[in-house]
Amino acid sequence: MSCIKHTHTSSTKGRGTKQVSFGFIRIREFLVCPGDSPSVSDGPPLSLSWEQVGESTVEIGHNDEQVDTKRTGFERNLSVSSELSLSNNCPRLSHTERRAILRNLGYSYKSIQESTNNAAMARREREKVATAYKMKRKRTERIKEFFHCKRGPGVRALLVS
Repeated sequence: MSCIKHTHTSSTKGRGTKQVSFGFIRIREFLVCPGDSPSVSDGPPLSLSWEQVGESTVEIGHNDEQVDTKRTGFERNLSVSSELSLSNNCPRLSHTERRAILRNLGYSYKSIQESTNNAAMARREREKVATAYKMKRKRTERIKEFFHCKRGPGVRALLVS
């Protein structure tokens, strides 16, 4: 079943115009689980599991107002208190909020701490790589400056030949 509707209409000049519109959207909901992304600065990262927990279909009419943009399904699955609500306009969650979400979903302290440790280790590895890259880049810039400063064409000619 396709969500794309193909429409063929005739215009005043006799040539038909083609339009594509969407008839419905399918929303799939997945469980939240401890993640491994090093992008968080502290605490456990959140990820989506492969386990699908729900699916709904919403028809799309000609008006965008027919699409409900609230994240009620996600919040319903988390069943967290209003202070941890994800419906505010700030998508970032503190490490305390992420821990509370995982605890409310039934994850043990041990698995949450393991996720936190894995993310911290990956973050340190990324920082090492970034530092090494920056050092190599600075070294390259210094070499370029040395050979492009007022050394004259003789030095450059020796390097080229």
